[in-house]
Amino acid sequence: MRVAAPQSVILFGASLGGLIAYFILPQGRRRLTQSSESKNWVWNSLKEIGGILGAMLLSAIVTILLSRVSESQFLIRVSITDFWGAIAIGFISNYLGYEILKRLIGSDKNSET
Repeated sequence: MRVAAPQSVILFGASLGGLIAYFILPQGRRRLTQSSESKNWVWNSLKEIGGILGAMLLSAIVTILLSRVSESQFLIRVSITDFWGAIAIGFISNYLGYEILKRLIGSDKNSET
């Protein structure tokens, strides 16, 4: 009998891990918000909320992609079966996921040639 957490719990854990990484790692927060020295507190608050939602969404997306890759024949196999593992993967994916997605998508400087 195989026992695993439901997918909604895995995604919640990944989002929570991304949220933790967002607040602990300041370089990740700067990447997602690109804050300016604006004195408008409403605009700054909206940017911060967007950064929080972006961190949670990024962690959930990378976790889904890692779980799909583990089902295929690939060199790396990641199995996320519990809440704490999802938090750890969400934390790591928030830290590394932005750079990986930036490399896959490419930067604006490469597309302007």
